[in-house]
Amino acid sequence: MNDRKLKKTIGFISALLLISLLVKLVDVPGGMILSGLVLGSMLIVAIVLGCLIVAGVLRLLIKKYSFFTLFSVASAVSFLIFHYQLYSPTLKITIPKGYNGEVTLVLSDVDDNILIVDSNGIGYINQWTFDKTYTELSLLILTVIMLTNAL
Repeated sequence: MNDRKLKKTIGFISALLLISLLVKLVDVPGGMILSGLVLGSMLIVAIVLGCLIVAGVLRLLIKKYSFFTLFSVASAVSFLIFHYQLYSPTLKITIPKGYNGEVTLVLSDVDDNILIVDSNGIGYINQWTFDKTYTELSLLILTVIMLTNAL
């Protein structure tokens, strides 16, 4: 594939990935002050700046392809990784010292996940986390891992 076709194809894929990330960041829960869209946009800016640097270094090493082609490839790969991280939520569950027993995560109307398990072994997750967690088994495995780490 020549440089021109590769540049158009990968550039188009990278643009689609960026647009889909921006659309999905609207639903991501944010921090204490900033929304998920603002926080995600900051990360996208950092990714683009990092891809500019990577593309510059790759251009010095690979003379066959243009800078824009290398930038498109680097950004497409980075946006794919960000998509994966966005849709694979990691839950860090805090369990009280000395607690021994079953831990239950309950779907609740809370804005943010409350993963500090109370003395009854209950933590609360929001609808977004519930929808984006792939299976109940992954929550169970994560719970068991966190429980063994607390002991």
